[in-house]
Amino acid sequence: MIKWIEREKPVSVEELLLIEKKAGLKFPKDFLEWYLKYVGLEESTHIKLNGEFYELVNILFPSQIENMVEEILEEDDEIIRDKGVMMVPFAQDSALEQYCFYGSIGKEPSGIIYIHRANFMEEIFDGGRIKKSNWISDTFTEFIHLFTEHAVDEDELDSI
Repeated sequence: MIKWIEREKPVSVEELLLIEKKAGLKFPKDFLEWYLKYVGLEESTHIKLNGEFYELVNILFPSQIENMVEEILEEDDEIIRDKGVMMVPFAQDSALEQYCFYGSIGKEPSGIIYIHRANFMEEIFDGGRIKKSNWISDTFTEFIHLFTEHAVDEDELDSI
């Protein structure tokens, strides 16, 4: 079972609001409540979803989120403008693949997706829709629940 590490120093809400403004995508309320309380997890954990294994290693610091948002804005400017959508990384696995909030610009995210860092937004679309294989959950609470309540045991991981 996951053990969350509580924050010793508070995170700046203003810093998170600046990231929201830059990204054009609001952080979900459940994420903000969780993020203000916790800094991450004690050790990595895995789930199996749609036949694939996913690993959660850490939750990103605000400066990491901001840097990745800037990189996405630079790399995927045309896709962002054409589709009116944005993604904001907030967590990653040991291969630096990212879990991102995804949604229409100016609104709260419509869900959480998993992306390979090198490809950013170009990888996640199948025509005009998000590929089902990239979709992880509809909400941050559901995301946390997946990794907290449905973690894969070591024996199943060893069989990979």
